[in-house]
Amino acid sequence: MAGPVDERDVNSRRAGESVVDETRNTALLSSATDASATTTALDEASTTAATTARRSAAHTAPTSSPTEVDKRKTVLITGCSYGGIGNALARKFHREGFRVFASARRLETLDNLAKEGIEVFVLDVTSDGSVQAVLEKVSARTGGRLDMLINNAGQPCVGPALDIDIDRMKRVMEVNLFGVIRMNSAFQHLLLASQGTIVHINSIVAYVPYVFGSAYNATKAALLAYTNTLRLELSPFGVQVMSIMTGGVSSRITEQPTNSLSREQLPADSIYRPYIDDIINARKHTGRTSMTPEEYADQVFPQITGRGRWYQLFRPGLLPAQIWGGSYSSLAHLSSLLPIEIYTGYMRRKFQMPKDVMIGRGSE
Repeated sequence: MAGPVDERDVNSRRAGESVVDETRNTALLSSATDASATTTALDEASTTAATTARRSAAHTAPTSSPTEVDKRKTVLITGCSYGGIGNALARKFHREGFRVFASARRLETLDNLAKEGIEVFVLDVTSDGSVQAVLEKVSARTGGRLDMLINNAGQPCVGPALDIDIDRMKRVMEVNLFGVIRMNSAFQHLLLASQGTIVHINSIVAYVPYVFGSAYNATKAALLAYTNTLRLELSPFGVQVMSIMTGGVSSRITEQPTNSLSREQLPADSIYRPYIDDIINARKHTGRTSMTPEEYADQVFPQITGRGRWYQLFRPGLLPAQIWGGSYSSLAHLSSLLPIEIYTGYMRRKFQMPKDVMIGRGSE
């Protein structure tokens, strides 16, 4: 038979149970808190990682998002090797706010342009494959539009007209004429889409004969005839075409081997052998007063973009068929309006051509 219950024992057991319950509750609360803290830490870590990833993506992504449209006018320039007219034009257009695509046969010659943020391409205007590759790249970057194409790539060729090697002349024609035609044909749809402008860097030698430059002169004269016809044919479609009749510019084209003239180049029976030294010396002096490519770019840029032309008051946006730039260009412009006989004597004296020679007196 159970004895009486001691009230103190009961209270002691209740106190023990309370302690146990409090301990259990504390443990459960601590466990829940730890779990919550762990979850919070994981969430914070996940958020931090996501933020870091976004910042990294923002750092490596282009400055404009895919949905943004680059509203700058676009211009593609050929023959942009360092030290030349194309290089100077690329930098000028870039400073004026254009989106410039600069090209040359060798990428390393475009390093200074790439450092300025200009988009550069390897391009050989004599290669269909090379032209097509650049067409696809430019089209992808502009949405199938191009505001201006400046055909500047060119190659010199020096030698008496009677001594020119035909294969050598064909190579010059391939660059100076056929290369231009190839570029215009390839990029026509991009230019039509924007009703753009085609610019041909021509030369005053298309009008004024440069002694011992018949092959080069012929390419530029042919280019001028092609340009004038192209301008007429594209006028109904809103695409304008212009020539820059370029005078003396101290570009690196003059350093190319095909621009050199020496006694060794002449055939043994050349009628110019007795006079070649004087002619070579005269040619060296003709480039001493040439302007720099940068000065040339500053001079022709306003004319290329057609700003401030008086006749635009009557026909807004109309560009000139020809503009003139470089040393001697004003004189050449005037000469182009005169009969060729008037300045033939001047050119003979300037290049120290021999005086009238009787047949049989040209041999050594």
